[in-house]
Amino acid sequence: MYDRFAGRFLMCCALALGGWAAAAPDSLHLIPLDSRPATRVLPAAIAGLRGGDVQVVPAEQLGTAGRGADPQALLAWLERQAGTGPLVVALDSLAYGGLVQSRTSP
Repeated sequence: MYDRFAGRFLMCCALALGGWAAAAPDSLHLIPLDSRPATRVLPAAIAGLRGGDVQVVPAEQLGTAGRGADPQALLAWLERQAGTGPLVVALDSLAYGGLVQSRTSP
């Protein structure tokens, strides 16, 4: 069942990103949920299928299970990026510092 879900998910992502290739020649900027490869590396690899440049926040600036990211540092990283291309942001990272922190905040 997982393989079928993963295949459908990847197909949807590839189709969605394929539409960006013609519309956005600039870099895609990605702020993922946290530093795990499944939320940082895999989405960047899928976004790279469109042929453009993908800018991802460095892993050390992202949250982990025990430590949340600094939302101000994430915003500062985003402000330093040039271009007007697509922006993909996990709002849990910007608001709370990561996925775990969004589930445990009061």
